[in-house]
Amino acid sequence: MRKSISKKSKDYKSYYAFNKSLDKTKKRYPSLNIMESVIIKNQYTLNTYSDKIASKFQDVDFAKRDEATRKLIIKFYKLMKADNLFNEWFSEASESFEIKGRKTPRTNASKFDKFFIETIFNNDNKNNVNKNNIDFKKQDKEFLKVENNLNVLKKLMVECLRKVQKDTGKYLDADISKLRVAFTIRNKNVLGTHYGKSWDKGNFKDKQGNKVSHIVIRKNVLMDDNEKILYNPSSFDDTSSVALRELGHLIIPNSAKHNQAFEDCMTDFRQEIISGKGTSKCYTYHTKQFKKYFSEIYKRLSKEWNASEGMHTNITERTKTITLRCGTCGSRVSIPNQSKKHTLCNFYCDHEGTEFEGLGQTKMEQHSTKKPRTFTGDDK
Repeated sequence: MRKSISKKSKDYKSYYAFNKSLDKTKKRYPSLNIMESVIIKNQYTLNTYSDKIASKFQDVDFAKRDEATRKLIIKFYKLMKADNLFNEWFSEASESFEIKGRKTPRTNASKFDKFFIETIFNNDNKNNVNKNNIDFKKQDKEFLKVENNLNVLKKLMVECLRKVQKDTGKYLDADISKLRVAFTIRNKNVLGTHYGKSWDKGNFKDKQGNKVSHIVIRKNVLMDDNEKILYNPSSFDDTSSVALRELGHLIIPNSAKHNQAFEDCMTDFRQEIISGKGTSKCYTYHTKQFKKYFSEIYKRLSKEWNASEGMHTNITERTKTITLRCGTCGSRVSIPNQSKKHTLCNFYCDHEGTEFEGLGQTKMEQHSTKKPRTFTGDDK
């Protein structure tokens, strides 16, 4: 749950429309957004209008929030960043409760100003993506080694991460060179798990003995009680969604409870949390925008995906454990690792040690104590 923020907090600066910059007491002035205040000439912009800058912007639609509008904002910012009055406004507005504290500002002017400020910050981050000279190619080479379906998923993870880093300027601290990814057979209804470097079971180390992060992805089918397939490891969509969700746990530290930061990360990767938000188990899937945003990556890698490679589509038959119960005395016994051939065997109870001892044997029948199977995404 998103933590509420008090607008009385001393951490926030005051917000005011830019056209009121020189006289913030004129409350009867209509509030105009930052670009309107500079490129529209009327009685409310006498102190902020610039004929020189206005001549470079014609017919701007302030209701749009598309890439074209972002380009206009960046162009406008470059023309204005030498203006002291603008810099003072930008500094205060970006730290105000209206822009920083509210998810949705109250007025149309402040809504655009929030979009304006976020666009500038994201653009600055994009320009500084490699400011620290991070060797992404070396990281990627270390991460990508094996040519198979596992590597297809690893390519998807690294290429999607690089695109999000480039477009948003976020998650630059995510180091995947020490990340290990593997398929595994899961007996419970868990699709994937991320083990951080602090999770040490003795086998999460590289050849040099350094601790590494580890992601495991389910490679056996998950069905509900009616044998309807909930998760198919042969499906590129199913497995890639699990891979990106677990990558999110690597990117966002301490996200076992799938908090707001994790949810925002999934939004950046065009993933939707279907259930389990704010809990230790959640299920995500690709949004409608996923294949559009990652279009080139998805189309290319889906062609490399081999739907029949090493996936255990009927593994549930080989790992099933059954429980038998005596209808007379109530004794129970579990028979592990059942396969179809074991269904030819009959088991009998002689009631030894119970009040029914000596009454003869009773054939034991299969008994289920399990709750109906539900679909959970990962196990943290």
